[in-house]
Amino acid sequence: WRSMAFAIAATLSASVQAFIPMANMNSPSLRPMLSVAMAAAAPHTDPEHIMKPYLARRAAIFSFAAAGVAVLAPARSAQAAEDLAASYKLVEFLQDAKSLGNVRFTTVNTFGSVVEGAGRLDFEMNAFEIPMGTPGMIGQYIRFSGPNSGEHLVANFECSINLDNCNKVEFVELYGPLGPLYCFRIVDAKGGKIVTVSLNYDVEGNGNKGGTYKKGQVENFQALRKKWGDVIKLQG
Repeated sequence: WRSMAFAIAATLSASVQAFIPMANMNSPSLRPMLSVAMAAAAPHTDPEHIMKPYLARRAAIFSFAAAGVAVLAPARSAQAAEDLAASYKLVEFLQDAKSLGNVRFTTVNTFGSVVEGAGRLDFEMNAFEIPMGTPGMIGQYIRFSGPNSGEHLVANFECSINLDNCNKVEFVELYGPLGPLYCFRIVDAKGGKIVTVSLNYDVEGNGNKGGTYKKGQVENFQALRKKWGDVIKLQG
């Protein structure tokens, strides 16, 4: 809770800094300093251009502090996550998907990174909420964490999903260099992929190689797909 309190305090402080009115650009006391700054920034000599980095820094401070709340948000009990199934169809589906065994979580960041991690849908699932911050980050979350611990920042695998951003689930079968891939994608209202969950190869049972799945894993995937349909509408 101390970490959470610190993050909230940082957010409030950043919010205050971000919205404090700036000094009057035409103030006589600021003119000498602006003249020096304008000369150093030539050919951009307008005051607005001089202030852009300052404004960007304020925005960055606010975003960083808000992100801190997300990272340090304490999870509620696992039972709270179970209770969300009544309100969120995605939680009900993910509970039903626990039989898939080892799966690979893949998410693509449009700024230039792809993150992949092997986990399981029967890891401990906890709920938490982000009530403020960057648009798109606000909402009700669930977090999968394990296998060594379900505790946030202790578990060696964690994946958090904003339930309020999830619009539908799509089952897909792809063909990779080692054979077929069995996946489902959680997408937003615009069709953007929030996270892709795919069956993970049975590397340990195949001599440290990919290409094959554990017995019954593909059958469980197909049974789940048959039960829920190729596309699961989560909202509306």
